[in-house]
Amino acid sequence: MRKLIDEYYDGNATGALLDLAEVGEVAVNYLDRDWFISYLDEFHGVQLTDEGWVALVPHLEGYDAHICANVFPNVQNEFAAEAALNAGLLEGDEG
Repeated sequence: MRKLIDEYYDGNATGALLDLAEVGEVAVNYLDRDWFISYLDEFHGVQLTDEGWVALVPHLEGYDAHICANVFPNVQNEFAAEAALNAGLLEGDEG
């Protein structure tokens, strides 16, 4: 996978993910290095170094489970209802 990302996306894993999501017809949410750089600087005044990124990467895999467990119980249902409403699949008072 790394070789594919490096060769076809010039190392841009986020671009590869978004293309894969589009082709696979799935919705995704992600936190990439650029997001963490902005977040840590803006909210904590911390500059993300290469060493800091290496230390952070192993902790990213729990993001999906964290979102499902902690954002609020129906985050996926509410997004799905809004998307279906916008697509004309639901009436305005459903969801």
